[in-house]
Amino acid sequence: MPFQQRTFVIVDDNLSDAFLLKNAICERQEGANCTVVTSWTELSQVIKIQEDFVPDIFIIDFYLPKENGLMIVQLLRKMSQFTTTPICVFSGSFSPTLSDELRTVGATACILKPYAIKGFKSVAEQVLNIVSLHNSDLASSGSKS
Repeated sequence: MPFQQRTFVIVDDNLSDAFLLKNAICERQEGANCTVVTSWTELSQVIKIQEDFVPDIFIIDFYLPKENGLMIVQLLRKMSQFTTTPICVFSGSFSPTLSDELRTVGATACILKPYAIKGFKSVAEQVLNIVSLHNSDLASSGSKS
């Protein structure tokens, strides 16, 4: 299989969690390019600076100090370049109602944040599977995100 660089955006105010996830992804995906930001403000600056910026996936912590994952999913889905980009919301817990609401506004998946360091490897696998499925769907439909 030819090498293909993948871009991941992690939005999490807990930098320990963000870097554990980043490291787990980079261990499993050759050439992974991970951008870590801590808020919607930082993410929107990255998007403005890099006009053609379309990552392979967004991984967003649900509980952020100024905004929550629901709001960020809604804001991203309003931007034409991100209408099909996978968005995973990451949290220590999800009620069935919250999971449904997140999916309704455009979240691709809700992933539980692990309580142990080893658990981040499993989360990375879930994220990579979502990216792989998304890219397979694009290839079979002949579309480009």
